[in-house]
Formats: sequence, structure tokens, C-alpha cells
Amino acid sequence: MRSDAWSDLNASDVVSLWQARWQARPRCSRCQVSRRRRSGTDAEKANVKIVNDRCAAWTAPLDFDRVARFLADDCTFRASETAAPVKGRQAIVDPLRKMLGSPSKARFDVVQTFARGPIVVNERFDRFTLPTREINWSGVGVFCLRNGVIAEWSDFTIRIA
Repeated sequence: MRSDAWSDLNASDVVSLWQARWQARPRCSRCQVSRRRRSGTDAEKANVKIVNDRCAAWTAPLDFDRVARFLADDCTFRASETAAPVKGRQAIVDPLRKMLGSPSKARFDVVQTFARGPIVVNERFDRFTLPTREINWSGVGVFCLRNGVIAEWSDFTIRIA
């Protein structure tokens, strides 16, 4: 049986390695990307802050009303690439409240985030400790913001073979 060095790492080690790798990535000196695009416009920075604040709201004890305030009344949510879209703030929050209940631990570890116009993309690890089980999810969230709230939210699961 072959030993794989990656199998000995826990999730926080993987996050740390990914962040270090991202910071050390090669940068092209001939790149024609504008300074505005690299640093983001003020609107893009505001959109990233909204998504980051939303991710930070997922801490135990979960306040689902606080989480819901980041969503537009008519927000559309896809929990995964294969899930049917759900439309409406309450239609999104009520099943999450039922599924998660009152976890003893909850956190979102955001690996990286970027914005292009009203679209914000983040890679993250979502972790919940429930009375009967743990939920650990790795994926990418894509958010479309409108008037300072999330109008569309889709999560895509990263499956490591």
C-alpha cells in the first residue's frame, strides 16, 4: 500500500499549504492586467466584504436570522451543482435551519476570494459539529450581488479522488 504524504494532513494543514502556495505563485512581469483589476474596484471590494461577512456569520451558535439578512428576498440558491435551485430567502433559510439545527461548532474557512463586477467567488471549507454527526464540506461558492445583498448563490463541491 502506497503512503501518500497528503493523506497525513488535516484540513487546516491543507488550507495553510494552499494559502502559502497561492502567495508564492509565479507572477508574469509582462501581464497587462490593470492595477484596478488586480486590487479591485471599490464596488468589488464592497461585494467581497459582504460575502466575507456572510461567511463569518456562520459561527456557533448559529443565528439564522442574521445569515438571512445577507440574502435578497428573491435570492436563488443552489446547494450543489446537481441540486435544483431554491428561490426566496425563507425557502433557503428554513431547510438550512432544519438540517443544521444548533451545532456545537460551526465555521467557514475561506481559502481565497475574488470579485469581478457583481460576481464574487470564494473557495472555502464549511464545518459543522452536530449532536449526531459532523459535516465537512469543501467547495467553491459563486455569489451575484445586487444592491448590497446576495441575489444568487451557488455552491460547487470539490471532490478529491
